[in-house]
Amino acid sequence: HYYNMPVESVRFDKKTKKQRMKAMRYIFSFRSRNAALRFRDDLYRNGVSCTLINTPQEAGVGCGLSVRIEASQLTAANRVLGIYPNAYYAGTFELNVNGYVVRQL
Repeated sequence: HYYNMPVESVRFDKKTKKQRMKAMRYIFSFRSRNAALRFRDDLYRNGVSCTLINTPQEAGVGCGLSVRIEASQLTAANRVLGIYPNAYYAGTFELNVNGYVVRQL
């Protein structure tokens, strides 16, 4: 346990912006399961790595399925999202390292 260690061995590092970006993930929520599945397939076809997940309860929108991506893939995913009608798209959310919704973009 850290409380048994000498003070000089306990380090609390401040993460750089690049490290925080690496740890962040985003989810894209849709109003239909079919749209979420189609978006995942379109991302794969465009070389964007992603995962289909259950939408976190904190998001409070969508069909229950979301597509999760890493922060480094956000620009490419937004490009693919541009082909979808707004009627299917419920929102993009930033997740913390524990998978909880931090904010809506």
